[in-house]
Amino acid sequence: MNCRLQPRQPPRSYRSLTARALSLSLALLTACTDFAAPADSGATVDTMTTVDAAVVGKFGTAETSSLEVAASQDGIGPTDQLSAKDTSDCPGGAGCVCAANKDCQSGFCIDTPNGKACAAKCVNQCAAGFNCVLVSDSSGDSTNICVPAIGKLCNPCTASKECAAVGLANSLCIDEGPLGGFCGLQCTGKTDCPADYDCKPVTTLEGVTANQCARLPAGGTETYGVCPCSPLAVSQALNTACAIAATDGSGKVVGNCTGVRKCTAAGLSACSAPPTSKEICDGIDNDCDGKVDNGACDDGNPCTQDACDPAATEPSKCSHILGNGPCDADGSACTEADNCSSGKCVAGKLKQCDDGNPCSADGCDPKTGCVSTPDNGAPCDDENLCTLGDKCFAGKCQAGLAKDCVSSDTCVVAKCSLTDGKCKFTNKQEGLSCDDGTSCTKDDVCSTGACVGKVFSCADGNPCTDDSCDGVLGCVFKLNNSPCSDGDACTIGDACKASLCASGVAKPCDDGNPCTVDACNKTTGDCAATPQNSPCSDGNACTVGDACKLGACAAGLVKDCSDNNLCTADLCNASNGDCANLANAATCTDNDPCSVGDSCQAGACKAIAAKNCSDGEPCTADNCDANTGACASKLIAGCGGNCSSATGCEDSNPCTDNKCLGGKCAFVPNSLPCDDKNLCSQGDLCADGGCAGGAAKNCDDNNPCTADSCDKASGVCAQQAKIGPCTDNNACSLVDLCSGGKCAPGNAKNCDDSNPCTGDSCQPDSGDCAQLPQVGPCDDGNACSIGDACTGGKCAGGGDKDCNDGNPCTGDGCANGSCTHAAIASNCNDSNLCTAGDACAKGICAAGPAKSCDDGNLCTADACNPATGVCANSNTSDPCSDGNACTANDKCTVGSCGPGLGKDCDDKDACTADNCDPPTGNCGHAPIPGCGGNCLSAKDCNDKNECTTGFVPRGQMQFSRQFCVV
Repeated sequence: MNCRLQPRQPPRSYRSLTARALSLSLALLTACTDFAAPADSGATVDTMTTVDAAVVGKFGTAETSSLEVAASQDGIGPTDQLSAKDTSDCPGGAGCVCAANKDCQSGFCIDTPNGKACAAKCVNQCAAGFNCVLVSDSSGDSTNICVPAIGKLCNPCTASKECAAVGLANSLCIDEGPLGGFCGLQCTGKTDCPADYDCKPVTTLEGVTANQCARLPAGGTETYGVCPCSPLAVSQALNTACAIAATDGSGKVVGNCTGVRKCTAAGLSACSAPPTSKEICDGIDNDCDGKVDNGACDDGNPCTQDACDPAATEPSKCSHILGNGPCDADGSACTEADNCSSGKCVAGKLKQCDDGNPCSADGCDPKTGCVSTPDNGAPCDDENLCTLGDKCFAGKCQAGLAKDCVSSDTCVVAKCSLTDGKCKFTNKQEGLSCDDGTSCTKDDVCSTGACVGKVFSCADGNPCTDDSCDGVLGCVFKLNNSPCSDGDACTIGDACKASLCASGVAKPCDDGNPCTVDACNKTTGDCAATPQNSPCSDGNACTVGDACKLGACAAGLVKDCSDNNLCTADLCNASNGDCANLANAATCTDNDPCSVGDSCQAGACKAIAAKNCSDGEPCTADNCDANTGACASKLIAGCGGNCSSATGCEDSNPCTDNKCLGGKCAFVPNSLPCDDKNLCSQGDLCADGGCAGGAAKNCDDNNPCTADSCDKASGVCAQQAKIGPCTDNNACSLVDLCSGGKCAPGNAKNCDDSNPCTGDSCQPDSGDCAQLPQVGPCDDGNACSIGDACTGGKCAGGGDKDCNDGNPCTGDGCANGSCTHAAIASNCNDSNLCTAGDACAKGICAAGPAKSCDDGNLCTADACNPATGVCANSNTSDPCSDGNACTANDKCTVGSCGPGLGKDCDDKDACTADNCDPPTGNCGHAPIPGCGGNCLSAKDCNDKNECTTGFVPRGQMQFSRQFCVV
C-alpha cells in the first residue's frame, strides 16, 4: 500500500517526544489511514479570506508541544467522519507531498512544519495539533480543511507577511532585537499558546505592538527563548538578520556588527557577523561603529582634512586637503581661538581674564592661564547701598562716604535704607502744625507725611463763572462763555453771556417727509412726526395719483405704454413720463415653413436663412416643400461611383490602377516607383495604395555638439547647435560643454597649492599640476610680523610689529596683527594728594582709598584739596536735628545744630498746665488743682457747705449728702 509524507529526521529540539506522542506518530505512519486523533475540547475561530472559520483542536496532548506533534505527524488527519475519497492513497490524498492545489484531491496544498502537503477535509474536528477551518477554493466554493494549529511558529523571518498561514493570517514577525526576527502566533491568552510559549505583547519588525505566542526563555535575563528549526525551515534555509555589539578599547559599545542566523540541520546557527578590526581605507565599517573608514587616513595634522577613497588606483588611498578649523598653535594658555590657515595652525586672540573680583587686577600666565593680583584704588561696591565712592584696598572693597538724604517736605524725615540704598522718608507726627504755603487752606497740619490744610470752597453756584482760588488773593470768580441750559429743551446752543445763560436757536425737527407734521416737546426736547393724508409725488413720472399713506408716499397707477407689437419693448421714462417703443431681438415666426432662425429685426419679424435640406450626398438633388417645410432628396443619374468603363474611374493616385468592375469603379494598389514628397528619403515605392518612403538621407557631420537633420522640402542637411558634455582634448579643463555648436572648455583644473611662494600651472597633455618656487612678498601666517618674503618656495617671517603704548599699566603684545595692551598689576600715581596707595586697575591708574576729612559734625561740609591734600571743614545751613522732639525745623547755624520752633501744646484749657516731652515730642496737659473742679486731695474740695463732705474719685471733685445734727 502507498503511504503519505514521511517526516524527515527532525533536529534535536524536535526529538523530545513523550512515549504517548511517539506511539501516536507510529500508529499514524504504519496504518496510513485517516490519522484520527482525540479532539481538543477547546475551540477558537480564525478568518480565512472572507469566510468565517470554525476551529476545533489546538496543540496535541498536554505532555507534547505543538511543534513536536506537528513535526512527528506526517498527515494532516481528519476525524473518522472523512469520506473514502479523502483517505485514498498517494499521490493526492490527505498528507501526501504536493507542490500546488491541483496536486491534491481536497484542492488545497498547504505549508506544514515538514513541508508542503495535501490538506484533509473535515466536518468539525481534526487530529490533535490541527484546526478545522472554513476556506474558499479558486471557484469561490467554501469547504472545511485541517491546518496546523501552530502555523509557522518560530520560523526565522524578515517581515510579518512571511508568518501568515492558512487560518492564521494575523501571525506576525516578532522583533527580538539583535537575535533577529521570528514568527509568532496570534493569541489572546496563554491557553492559546503551546507549551514552552506564552502570549505576550510584542513589537513586530514593522514597529506594530500586538499579542503573540513567543518562545519562553530557559532562564536568566533573556526576553525570548531560542527557537527550534522545523524541517520546513531547514529545507528552505530560512534566515533572519542579527547583530553583535561592537566595543572600543574601553569596553564602551560603539555600534553593531550585522550578520545572518540560518536554520540548518544542526539547528539555528549563531550570528554570522564578522569580528571587529581597526578601521582602514577600504570602504568597509571594520570596527562596526556605524561609520565607514572613519579615522583611517588621520595624518595627525589638525589643519588638514583627511579623506579616504577606497576606489583610488594610487598606492595611497588617503588624501590630505588643507582646511580651516580650530587648533592649538603656540601651546600658550593665554591665547584662544587658534585657527588653521594654509595648512598651519595660527595663534588666536589673547584670552580675556576676569575672576569676577573688582578688587583684583587680572592677567595671564602662558603656562597656567589667568592670574589675579590686588587692584588697590579701583572703584568697587562694598554692598552697603548707603555709601558712595567705595574703593579697593588689599583685594577687598572699602566703604566710601555716607549717602546724604535730605527731605524737601517739612512733614517728612529722610534717612538712607540699607536694604535698597534709597532715601526713605518717614512721616512726622500726625497733627503737627505746619504751613502748606497757600492762602486757599486753613488749619494746616502734618497728615501722612504731607502738610495738609482745610480747603476754602469758592463755588458760587453760577455756571457762567469759573470759580478758583489764588494762593495769594483767595477766591476769584471769572466770567466765561461756557455752554449752559436756559430751561427750554427745544433750544440748542445755549451759552453764557455777561454772567447769564442766553438761549440758543430752535432745535430742527423737520424730517424731510411731506407725509408727516413735525413738532418739538419743550419739556423733553424730543421731536415727534405725526402722519398726515395729502397728495404727494413718489418721484416716478410713470405713476399717477400718488398719495400719503401711513406717513409715506404711496405710488399711484402705472401709465400704459403698450403698442401691441411683439418686436418692440414698451417703456416709460420715469423722469418725464414719456412712452418709448424700442425694437428688440425677440424670437418670432414669419409663417414660412422653409425659413429658419426667425427673429425680430428693426421692429419686424424676419427670417435669417432658408431651411437647409442638404443630406450630404453629392449624388442627390435636395429641396424644401413650401407648404409643409419637409425636405426631399432625388438621386442624380451617373453620380456616386457608377461607371461603364475605366476611363470614368480616375482617383488621381499613381499607386492604384483604375478599373470598372460590375458597373462600379475599383482602385487596385500597385508597387510602382513614386514620390512621397520627402526629399530626405530615397527609392520610394508604392505599397498598399500609398507611397512609402525609402531609406533616410545620411546627414551626420561627426560633430557631437550639433543635432543633425534633413529638410523634407529641400532635401538639404542641417546642423543645429545643442548642449551637453563633450571633450576639448585638454586635460587641464574640467566638465567641457557644447556651446554654439562647438566644444567649449570647462573650468580650469585647480592647481593652487595655497602657497603664495610657488607659481602654479597645469600640463594640458597629462593634466598634472606643477609648482615652481618664486620670489616676492608673502604672509607667514603671523600677523604680528612685518616684511615677510618668499625664499626657496616658502614664506619667511620679517621683524616684529612695534606695539609699545607708553602706558605703565598695560603689558604690550600682538595678536592676529593687532596690538594688545593687557592690564597689569602695578603701583602708580593718579596725581591726587587726597588719595593714597594708587594702583593700576584694568589698564589705568586707579585712585587708592580717599583721605578721610570727616570731623564728625553734621553741620560742616568736609572736603580735601587734591593739590595740597589739606582737609577743609566749612559750616553749612543744612536742616538737622537737635535731639529734642519738641522743636521743629532745626537748622545748622555757625557749625552747630540750632533748635527750631517749639511745639505748640496749648489745649486752650485754662485749668491745665501744658508741656512737651523732649524725648518723644508728646504734649502733656496736667490739671491745676483747685481750678475748674480739679483736685489732688479732698482738702482741695470745699464747697463752703457744712452739709456735704468732699472726696476725690479719679481726680475730679464730687460731693455726697450729709445730714446736720443740731
